[in-house]
Amino acid sequence: MRPGAERKAVDDTKRRIEITVERQRIVLIKRRTPSTPVWCETCAERPLMLTPDEAARLLDMTERDIYRRVEARQVHFTETAGGRLYVCGSSLQD
Repeated sequence: MRPGAERKAVDDTKRRIEITVERQRIVLIKRRTPSTPVWCETCAERPLMLTPDEAARLLDMTERDIYRRVEARQVHFTETAGGRLYVCGSSLQD
């Protein structure tokens, strides 16, 4: 500091910087066979019905986690006469 120069007081105000990061994710589901529209009793519509494997990939979790959600009735699902399980895509967004 130069001789004779006064030191200025530092302002005690605080600054707040807020940063928002938005992300989008696009998921493309390719099937070898076209899907048959399946009615969701709970939604009362024909949403995209997914296999447990497809639902797991979509939500980035294991297939077992999807089965747990089905067992706990946390997602809508239906079983075909042939025993295939389909999970309602609309209920996965809840």
